[in-house]
Amino acid sequence: MTAHHTERHAEKPQRKPLDARLQHPKLWRGGDLRAVGDTAATSTGFASLDALLPGGGWPEAALCELLLPTAGIGELKLLAPALRTLSRQYRWIAWIKPPFIPYAPALSALGIDISKILLIHPRTHEDALWALERATRSGTCSATLAWLSEPRLRLKDTRRL
Repeated sequence: MTAHHTERHAEKPQRKPLDARLQHPKLWRGGDLRAVGDTAATSTGFASLDALLPGGGWPEAALCELLLPTAGIGELKLLAPALRTLSRQYRWIAWIKPPFIPYAPALSALGIDISKILLIHPRTHEDALWALERATRSGTCSATLAWLSEPRLRLKDTRRL
């Protein structure tokens, strides 16, 4: 028998290289200034940011991830103009596992209708993911905010969302 085997092993399906997957027309990354298709969007309230985002604002029916070193350092100030607009719809703005108790007078001062805010305090990370999935699929929320443990997020979780 030679060192060269002629046995055929069942070939595994080839995975597309990461670079090929990153070229998908519906994928947009923050450093990429091109628009993605006909993306419906809600204005961020900041003209210079709207000019950089596909569709001119926060994409609707999409998952947006804000990566911050710690919670409570300005993410609500960034989202407030859009939340003000979305709170005028006849749907909820779900807050899942917020790191702090939302301060109603400050939200009202930002023009956010606090009667549209639905606070959800899940006990576990898995429950938070379940609540996020249900809120986004329900059709009863104009926005869903979730503060999740990034180290505990798996790729399959974000794909499902």
